[in-house]
Amino acid sequence: MPQKGLLMSEVREVLRLTWENQLKAREVARVLKISHSTVLLYLNKARKKDLTWDIVQTMDDTSLRSALLEEEKSTVESTTSKPLPDFGLITQELRNNKHVTLQTLWEEYKATHLEESYYSYSQYCALYHDFIQKNEPVMLQVYQGGEVLFSDFAGDKAPFTDRSTGEILHAELFVACMGASNYTYAKAVPSQKQVHWIQCHIQTLEFMGGVPLKIVPDNILGAVTKPDIYEAQLNRTFADFGQFYGTCILPARSRKARDKAKVEKGVQIIENWLLGKLRKRTFFSIAEINHVLMNELLPELNNQLMKKIGKSRKELFEALDRPALRALPPHRYEMAEWKEQKLANSYHVTLDKHLYSAPYRLIGETLTLRYTNDLVEIFHGSDRVASHIRKYEPGKMTTDPLHRPPGHQFHFESKQRAFLGFIQNWAQGIGPATGELVAGMITKYPQPELATRSLQGIRSLERKYTAERLEKACSMAVRHQGFKYYSVKSILEKKLDLLQLQKEKKSAPVHQLLNPQLNSSPSATTHSNIRGKSYYAKPLFPSSSLSTVTTKKGGNEPC
Repeated sequence: MPQKGLLMSEVREVLRLTWENQLKAREVARVLKISHSTVLLYLNKARKKDLTWDIVQTMDDTSLRSALLEEEKSTVESTTSKPLPDFGLITQELRNNKHVTLQTLWEEYKATHLEESYYSYSQYCALYHDFIQKNEPVMLQVYQGGEVLFSDFAGDKAPFTDRSTGEILHAELFVACMGASNYTYAKAVPSQKQVHWIQCHIQTLEFMGGVPLKIVPDNILGAVTKPDIYEAQLNRTFADFGQFYGTCILPARSRKARDKAKVEKGVQIIENWLLGKLRKRTFFSIAEINHVLMNELLPELNNQLMKKIGKSRKELFEALDRPALRALPPHRYEMAEWKEQKLANSYHVTLDKHLYSAPYRLIGETLTLRYTNDLVEIFHGSDRVASHIRKYEPGKMTTDPLHRPPGHQFHFESKQRAFLGFIQNWAQGIGPATGELVAGMITKYPQPELATRSLQGIRSLERKYTAERLEKACSMAVRHQGFKYYSVKSILEKKLDLLQLQKEKKSAPVHQLLNPQLNSSPSATTHSNIRGKSYYAKPLFPSSSLSTVTTKKGGNEPC
């Protein structure tokens, strides 16, 4: 790693931690988050000048810099055989090619000056960083309230333990903060996938209680499909999210950490707080991490006074950002995915092996599918040309009749009329209740073809159950206005029709239960072998009763 130039505040802290706190060089490097070689460089320069901590405390930055760099300056001035590198060219090379490093450029510099003395790699890096500090001052950004929200994923991950296996797993840390107040939100998620990226932003806006003018994300795949300094190509779903909330998505420039310095600092704070403060605690799920974040760490962070300002992030947010944020929409954004597809000559597009219709006049055109868990929308350019309820039935088709060519529609309607005529005749053959149910189902649906599958289901019940049971079930369904396939199916599966028959038998008169034929057929009362009620209305023994009775053989015997 290239060594930094001499920053006096950094030099003083290295010397203080080493001489006063008795830390080793590697410990100082970890505390200050600088390289071990940089710490050694500062210490060597100080020792060469016989400096002590008491002496350093009495020196201002200019005197300290002069003391540490005096030897190098005199060497540069006196040794004309050491040519200075072209720092402008170095800067241009580093900016134009991401594969070029200071090590590579130093080797090229060394190769061109083999016959004369040249600067060592450490001197080369120190001189270059001094050049950068003097020639590229950093402009401080001032953000208005509610103007910008920064978002990014942290570099370090949060560990948690799988309770069942004991395996150590890691969660990604999403961090977002407001530009004006530094008000911070954080959440642990399983991955950096687009679904988690979008969900984190939705929850961030709800946490903030409003929508900023713009969101500045990092150049991750969930936000940008093609990074570019001037015109980065936004991920279609993330752009759709921005349009839904009425905010502008403005990705940070690639490899320009200063564009999102706020969130970079927020990431560093969250990493230190979560991974540092909670290093001795064991989590068993991402939900536990988020519980600690929301209930302990974030309130503590946002309510803590910032030393330079004397106010907390929460106070600044309430004063600056919250009043300027725009209101959230009445309902949450439902994540949608996008897909482009050319419309085939069958005027259907395919999504998860299910077919959805589009107007036939667009055959051969490239259409855009926007789909959620419940809805499929089809766009031609910016115009929505079709909308369907999403189905998860591979190999099947969802068709709007208006999307068919006139010839296809006429053929389909003719076929549909033939089927409806057939199914009505079949239902009347089963019984009047089945006929009434089928007629009611056809009337219920606004388009007859929508009832086709349900009618086919009713017909299939005859094969599984008897026609008698189907007629009884249809009768019960009609009585309760259940003009649906599942109403009849449920009655048959639960054997409610059989229970109804049993109840009817129990409530019938006793002589009908003993001789059900008396009430089973209307023609039974006119049968030639039945005497009828008129016979029993006669007197059993008329006044002119005979003293004899007729036997079966026709003879007379005494009574």
